[in-house]
Amino acid sequence: KDFVFNINRRYPIAKVELFYSLVQGEEAPKELILSLEKAISSKPDVIIIGRGGGSVDDLEAFDDENLVRAIYNCPIPVISAIGHEINLSLCDLVADKHASTPTGAAELAVPNIIDVIDEINQKSNYLDSLINYRLTSMEKRLYEIKSHKVFSSIDSIFNVYQERIVKNNILLDNLISSIYD
Repeated sequence: KDFVFNINRRYPIAKVELFYSLVQGEEAPKELILSLEKAISSKPDVIIIGRGGGSVDDLEAFDDENLVRAIYNCPIPVISAIGHEINLSLCDLVADKHASTPTGAAELAVPNIIDVIDEINQKSNYLDSLINYRLTSMEKRLYEIKSHKVFSSIDSIFNVYQERIVKNNILLDNLISSIYD
């Protein structure tokens, strides 16, 4: 529950699928491999294999050669979070990433939504600045052309371009507004 809570807290739009299995005992490695295969078939972005702490004997299933090979050969990135900080299993060593706790795995697996929103806002502001700069440059250039004596007699052409700029400004404002909505 702590793991799912932390995923949802950091990145509420993440889709989390849980695949349960035994995590200790003689049958645990086989069940863990079956759960890993089910997880692979659902084609997630990342797989986290984890459990809370326990004694060395409790974590023995995560040193099973077949499970270690299955994780090593997994086509999807695997984060291992087995036990607590003091525990280390062979699965931890072959996984793509290792977290010292399941909560740490949640933090590795998903970004913080606040950081994502900040980055989107920064890029949006940057694009807005670029668009405004370009529009201002075009408008300035248009005025320069209009003021040239060759074009002074063709106010009607200027008016057409000026209307286009106004329309483009409205379209861009609507586009930018739709990004924020």
